[in-house]
Amino acid sequence: MEKIQIANVLAEQIKKVGKAYSRENMDILTIQLQAGQQVPAHNAKETVVVIVRSGEVLFEVEGIEQLLTSEDVLIIEPLEMHSLQAVTDVDLIVMKVAI
Repeated sequence: MEKIQIANVLAEQIKKVGKAYSRENMDILTIQLQAGQQVPAHNAKETVVVIVRSGEVLFEVEGIEQLLTSEDVLIIEPLEMHSLQAVTDVDLIVMKVAI
């Protein structure tokens, strides 16, 4: 068992993107954005699972927009182009999993 603590830094920073954990077939990242901040379009070779811890974020995946809240989980298939914009201050967990 391993516990990973992820501090919320939005009071001090407008944007934080970083790796919280890594092992052979999986990376866990944190993305914290203040409202209006964006992550430009990109893709990943792995399956991506996005979990919203708090806030609202607008994802665009292959041209389709999805508004996510803390009640949502988004699964992005390998190589799908995606971008995101924080609607409110948002705190995300992103898991990149090689299946």
